Amino acid sequence: MFLVKKVIKYWIRLFRDTFLSLKDFYIYRTHKSESVSYDIVKSNKKALVFGNGPSLEQFLQINHFNFNDADLYVCNGFSLSPYYEVLKPANYVLLDSIFFDLDDERLLDKAVNTGEMWQAILSKTTWPITLYTSVEKPAYIEFIKRELGTCSSIKWINIIPVKFNSKKKYLYYLKGLGLIGGITVTHFSLQIAILKKYEEVYMCGVDLNWLENIRYDDDTHKIYLLNKHFYDETKVYYGEGVFANNDLVAELAAQHSMFKSFEDLYFLANYFNVRLYRGTKSYAHFIPFKKYCNEK
Repeated sequence: MFLVKKVIKYWIRLFRDTFLSLKDFYIYRTHKSESVSYDIVKSNKKALVFGNGPSLEQFLQINHFNFNDADLYVCNGFSLSPYYEVLKPANYVLLDSIFFDLDDERLLDKAVNTGEMWQAILSKTTWPITLYTSVEKPAYIEFIKRELGTCSSIKWINIIPVKFNSKKKYLYYLKGLGLIGGITVTHFSLQIAILKKYEEVYMCGVDLNWLENIRYDDDTHKIYLLNKHFYDETKVYYGEGVFANNDLVAELAAQHSMFKSFEDLYFLANYFNVRLYRGTKSYAHFIPFKKYCNEK
């Protein structure tokens, strides 16, 4: 009986692996013409991936804004900060659909400055920069094209957000297709840096600390999460006076998924022999901490 069960499990596993391999191959062939290349000449061996968490401010001050031995990846509203034109990052990453859909109800939230962000990017950027997105809807693609217009300093790269699930999934992602997962833009930024195969990648300002200041409404059973950026003057809670997030159980499930996705990134980095570190305070404790040191 034991042998029979073992044989059945073997065939089930073989069928599953074969199905996933064929499915991934079909997805790749379908979107091959939309793939991008990660095989580019990098300016440095290190990459600094900036989130916009509170810890980034101290990191920038301690290092005196001197990061000439690393390629910088910024995201979302970083162009609204006073440091954008000082640091002149070479890479800008946007993921949330709110940045490509002006009809999104979240624009009512005072924490979101989509219009100001695009205006800042277009008016302040006078150096060569690559803008990364991962969108598929034609309306979003047209919106980005319209915003960028004839801006010669910004190169736009869009990575189609398909999913791969077979044992060879990392190799498919390396071919320039797909978004591994995750619900934060820094997850996307880190994926790009890892697949470019820097020797070292530091995540800075990726605090992942929303639950430190969670607000729970006993009457409606809704929760509000702190949306604090390093450049904000005041604290803002998502849902405050506008809309509420999911209930507590759903939000905790989302937080679990978010941390799991960072764990997946750590596995991706190890697969390609990229050393991934926490450069600042972060709740992703499974990723080792290393103090960033400018070597130039």
